[in-house]
Amino acid sequence: MKKEINISRNSKIAFLLILFILMCSNSCANDVATNLDTVKEKANTIDVLVDRGSMISTEISTMVGLAINPLLGMVVVGAFENYKATINSEPIQWYNSLWFLIPAFLMLVIIIMKDTICEAFPPLKQFLDGLELVEHKVFAILAFSSRVPFIVDVLNEPLSKSLSSMIKTINPVSSAFAATQESIAVSLNAGMVDIVKIIAIIAIVSTCAVIFFIVWLSSGTVETLTFISPIPFTGLFLKLLRLFLLVNFTILTLISPFLGLIASLIIIYISYKIAGWSFRLSVFGIILFYDVVTFKWTRVDIDSEEHIYAFSSKGIEEVKNRSYGKLICEKGTLIFNYKPFFIFPKRSIALHEGIENIRIAKGLLHPSIIKPKDEENSYSLWFHLRPMYRNHEVDVAEKIGLLSEVHQLWALSKIKDIWKWIRDQFSEDRFMKSSSSQLQ
Repeated sequence: MKKEINISRNSKIAFLLILFILMCSNSCANDVATNLDTVKEKANTIDVLVDRGSMISTEISTMVGLAINPLLGMVVVGAFENYKATINSEPIQWYNSLWFLIPAFLMLVIIIMKDTICEAFPPLKQFLDGLELVEHKVFAILAFSSRVPFIVDVLNEPLSKSLSSMIKTINPVSSAFAATQESIAVSLNAGMVDIVKIIAIIAIVSTCAVIFFIVWLSSGTVETLTFISPIPFTGLFLKLLRLFLLVNFTILTLISPFLGLIASLIIIYISYKIAGWSFRLSVFGIILFYDVVTFKWTRVDIDSEEHIYAFSSKGIEEVKNRSYGKLICEKGTLIFNYKPFFIFPKRSIALHEGIENIRIAKGLLHPSIIKPKDEENSYSLWFHLRPMYRNHEVDVAEKIGLLSEVHQLWALSKIKDIWKWIRDQFSEDRFMKSSSSQLQ
């Protein structure tokens, strides 16, 4: 009888142990399943973030590529988007249609012919170089406006979430109060979402516009230097150099969008560092093109002019190269007045070098103010005058108190002259510190 009782008791204990083990194993299995679900959820979140980052990197790289060469970029990107839309039977945007791409491609062919064959016809090439200045600006507007909607779609959601989190962090009291009132919470959240989206879109468009403008401005120096250069095949060389940069940049983006993003940031930084020089060179090119195309020298009356418009050369102490301003003569002293970037307070620079040592000279595109040196055919270049003063050099000299002796700067006849011209285009050095001073 005792044995039966012990067996029964042992059976119960064994049953309870088995039941406990099964419960523990079930709990562990549930914990493992929960952990696996958590890991999968986090992995999916990481995949989403990586995909989002890849899309953002691709859009930024595309925008930078379009800013480097808007015409070529719109043709290449447009052809790819046209092909993709055709394969997927999707609607084709106007800037990706053949009606736009074919004329744009023909313009590329004309530019290539201009920089090669048209070197034998300088007047025709100069006119086409000027038109290319306009083309670069028109296609920049088209390229930016066509790409902004894609960038907004990619960046709007993450930026809106970040802004919403910041608002809740900054003002938790109103958020907590709204949470206690259901009707207020619904209306407040709806209004806040709209406001945040508008702020996000404005921030995205503004930032992209600044980045695009800075990169486009530095890239546009190629067209300006092509227009003003007296050296044959300058435009072809510079554009091949830019094409080499663009091709390598595209290859990096295709290898990895994040490599493209890094390259984009480097290009943006370099463009930012030379933005001032690029801006002044761009203004120089636009004004020269306007005067040349409109033949403004046929309509100008020097006697009615109060001052002479000029661009500084090589920075005359505190003045960056190609700063745009006005030359006047006061009490036998030549004075240069200008506003940095056209918006900052006016500055005045007095040149104490004797006016009898300064001359005016004719050039291929525009006259210049120079100081001849003792060596034959050697001079220091002080100012570039506008093309509107062509054929009026004697009148201009009398207007600013210079001698009426006119020098000639028609051609670059020596290798050192060519090197000097190239150095002058990129120089930001300040010189003539002993011969000028800033007026208060």
